[in-house]
Amino acid sequence: MKLASKSKNRLELLETITEGITSTDIFKNLDFKKNSEDKLKKSIYPNLLNTLADRICDKRGFSKGLAREKAKTMIKIDDGKSQPISTTHFMGTSNKPSITVESSGVRVAIEIKKGDRARNIKESFGESMIFSNVYDFVIYLFVDTTEESRIIKGSSGITETNFLKNLWDNFNVKFTII
Repeated sequence: MKLASKSKNRLELLETITEGITSTDIFKNLDFKKNSEDKLKKSIYPNLLNTLADRICDKRGFSKGLAREKAKTMIKIDDGKSQPISTTHFMGTSNKPSITVESSGVRVAIEIKKGDRARNIKESFGESMIFSNVYDFVIYLFVDTTEESRIIKGSSGITETNFLKNLWDNFNVKFTII
């Protein structure tokens, strides 16, 4: 498998998307520990849309309204309103990311999961690796729902750091945890 190049522009796009899906504005008014992943995905969409529109204004000089319309065409989310996300088939199963973004031919899958157990994390690492065969980049956002933020606190060990570096270097999967 040939990985998409990590050019400056592509890394900036990934950073913009990451900012759009991890903003504190999303999580301050949403009880993400109790709400479903679907509700979380729908709560992320407006902020991601605004963040991408701002990038388009800055990069291309579009007006805010035109940039917002352009950003809408870049984002796919299964919400019953917009164009559905294509299904990825793997070993007899159907999988699809939570959200996708396509910009200038660069395809990014966003996998959003929440949980308080290792099983929740491991399932999405596997899905992210599957998506990396179809998309240029994958951003895996994991929302730690443990009361004591146990998963966040345990995510910076040497084993975890090496594993996440391997995912980025060999699969173009960027892991983010909140």
